[in-house]
This record gives sequence, structure tokens and C-alpha cells, in this order.
Amino acid sequence: MKRLDKTICGSCNAILNVSELEPFTKFSCPGCGTEIYSPAHLGHIRFDKPLKEFPCFQKFEGFDAKGNIYVDISYFKGKQCSSCGVKNIINAALKEAEILRQLSHPNICPLSGDWVINEQFVATSPLMDGFDLSEYNPSSMELLDVEIMLNILQKVAIGIFSAHQKNIIHHNICPANVHIDMRRNVRVKNFFTSRFLYKICPLNDWKGDFSATDFFSPEKILTRQEGKEGDIFSFGVMSYFLLSGKLPFPGVTLEERIFSRCFQSDSKFKYKEPLPLTEVRKDFPSKISKIIMQMLSPRPEERASLPEFISAVNFFNAENEKDRIYETEWKMLFDRTDTKPIPKLDKIGLSGSSIEGKNNSISIPFSIKSFFVKKKENNNEN
Repeated sequence: MKRLDKTICGSCNAILNVSELEPFTKFSCPGCGTEIYSPAHLGHIRFDKPLKEFPCFQKFEGFDAKGNIYVDISYFKGKQCSSCGVKNIINAALKEAEILRQLSHPNICPLSGDWVINEQFVATSPLMDGFDLSEYNPSSMELLDVEIMLNILQKVAIGIFSAHQKNIIHHNICPANVHIDMRRNVRVKNFFTSRFLYKICPLNDWKGDFSATDFFSPEKILTRQEGKEGDIFSFGVMSYFLLSGKLPFPGVTLEERIFSRCFQSDSKFKYKEPLPLTEVRKDFPSKISKIIMQMLSPRPEERASLPEFISAVNFFNAENEKDRIYETEWKMLFDRTDTKPIPKLDKIGLSGSSIEGKNNSISIPFSIKSFFVKKKENNNEN
């Protein structure tokens, strides 16, 4: 990874000289005061902002100059991970990327490309405007109308189920991994990093977004092994939380919240069956409440299926067909969350960069690609 000499301020569009700064040095734009990171690049990938670091890899926000899109970047430096003991981390990442190229669905954020460049591995996914559901906290905000949230969750369920049909399990379904863009498209994201942490570096699965442990399945907690039923349990916990503002397995400590969902005789925390959603929220449909409660069973074989939930929401919508479009509720959701625009597309500092290494990229779905191209054209016109 090499540093770049120039960058652009996303707020005032000033071109800034950063040749004397180390990569990812945080500084303020002299013109408008906006905080910026000095960028770096690897081939045609520009790394603009560090997001999260794991022992095996690091997450960045940046720009793919070849695809002309802003991307979420997973960057693997070197071939080995001393933390998890994997001897060829690049081969493991390539195999995982190959599996995920099968995913193409409107409710899944795709893997847009993966490359090996100078013995370093990079995987990218399109970075979209809008917000992650973790930005919406029903515990401290007004609960959304049942119909709006059920329809958001139905799209999530459809995305997860489409992956399950290809025998691809996410392993970390939680609000932080659900994205809603400004056109109200709902997508499940972070398949690559979630699966990599679970399969390749399981001890570090707990070291990412620690709040995600509230959504872990009992079998993942006790044995670090789970099948599709694990995603279903996590989806059930997330649904319960977003619909009621309460976690189904509450506790004073994280340890209590985690182990109160598990059947085990040697724990000081005993299994606590959660209150039905109909008791927590009086306006909630009983049939869907029953399905979500079945998803929360500590026994994987007893959990309700995603198609059951999807069908129940369809039936609920048909029974409660209304003329309301819920514009007020959608506006409230966007107003109360940290909605992020797509950064301005530019190739500052990349004009002379060669595209190195093996290109394993796949084409971006047309609907997503056309949006970014249109965005670029609009930016060029202004």
C-alpha cells in the first residue's frame, strides 16, 4: 500500500496536498475544517478512511478506480495470520470470494470485486447512500409502524433465504449488517467478512462489533458451530428488538444476556423464555408473533423457517391493505438516522496508477451500477 500525494475535501471540493503525511493521518481541511484522512492506494484501489481493524484484515472506505464506484474494502496484508494460525490467508479469502460470487439478489449487497495485488488481498462491495439499521435504536426512538418494520424485515428475510438456497450462511445477522438506501431498498451486507471471521478466524468473531453478540445463536455461543438455523435465530432476535425496542433475552451484563438464551446445566444463568411480542407490543399480529417466538427457540430443529415469516407478512399485508403510504413514518426514520450520501466520485491521485495483479472481479448488478454512473454524471455536471 502506497501513500497518495493529493486528496479532495468532500465538503468544499478543495484539492489538498498530503504528500508529507503518512497514510490515514487525520487532519482538518484548511478551507472548511472538515476532518479528512490522508489516503493511500494499492493498484487501482484508493483507501480513503479506516473503519475497523481485525487481526486478519482491516476494513476501509474507498474508491475503485476501475469500476468507478465508492466501495467498502476488506484488506488482507500478507499471507499469514499469527492470531488465528492460518498459514495462507490469501487462499482462504479467495475461496470465500469464489463462493460469494454466486450471490446476486436485490436484497443482498454483492461482492463487486476481489484482487490479489503484490501478495495482498482486497475484496470490495459497493458503498451506498442511506444508513444501517444499527443507526435506528428503537429503545430510545419512537417505534415505527408495525407494517413498515415488517416489510423491511421481510426483505431481509428474502435476502437471507436466497443465500440459504445456495447453501450460503451469513453467520452475523444483526442491525449493523442491514442497509437501507435513500430509495428504500433493503439489503443484507457484510457476507464476506462475517463468513470469513466465522469460518477462518472464529476466535476473532467476537472482536468486531461487540454488540452483535446479542444476536448470536445459542449453538454459536456454546460450540462456535451453526447452520442455517443460526441465521434464523439471529433474524428472530433482530426482529424482536426492532419491533419492540427490547431484547428478547435481557440482562444486566453481556454475559447474562448471552447465556440466558442457552440450555446448559453448568451456567449460573438459566434459560429465560422471552415474553411474546403480543405482550410487549399490544398492536402486534399474533400469527407473526408466534413465528418470531419459534425462531427464538434454543433448539435449532424447532425454529420456524424464513418462508413461514415471509408468507405471514404477505398474508398480514393482504388483510390490512390500506391507502396509506406511510410517508411520515419513512421521513421520521430517515430524519432520525445518520443517513450518508455517496462521496463525490473522483480519481484524485490515481490517474497514473496501474491496475496490478489478478482481477477476479464480477460485474455489478445493473441497477446498482447505473445508479453510481448516474451519480458520477450528475457530479460532473455541477
